[in-house]
Amino acid sequence: MTSFQKARYAIWNHPTSAMHGSMAWRETPKSHDFVSVAAPKVLPGYVRVDEASADNLVLTLQSTEQRELLSTWTSQLPAHVLPLACLSTGQISHVGKYVCLNKQYAATQKLPSRGQLVRVRLACHVERLGSMRRAQLSVTDVSKAGIPENGT
Repeated sequence: MTSFQKARYAIWNHPTSAMHGSMAWRETPKSHDFVSVAAPKVLPGYVRVDEASADNLVLTLQSTEQRELLSTWTSQLPAHVLPLACLSTGQISHVGKYVCLNKQYAATQKLPSRGQLVRVRLACHVERLGSMRRAQLSVTDVSKAGIPENGT
């Protein structure tokens, strides 16, 4: 394993990388934006890929525990911020770049295929929609490491 792969392994498997509890938020003094005070976290379990391109990814949560964990993770947001859409739809929609890792934690250009199970690391931010604000997830990496061989 290269040093990059060892570092990625540590990021994905260290106990502090696991999603748990609620995330702290702070409001910036000038713009009054809400900023998360947390590094991207690993969502426990697997998610199913519904769509994947170089800059678009749609994933389906596989359990109610994942929804509950995401709800708890973002529970410290003020009441006027709309909650994560995936809590009601069960799908995480990501627009933008993300990193794909193979089973050995090496970065790869091979995108996950539709129906495939992957592990995912997520970050959360608050997006402005005119005068409204909405919590939004973004995918930092998807990984095939730790996926059972029959995980399509």
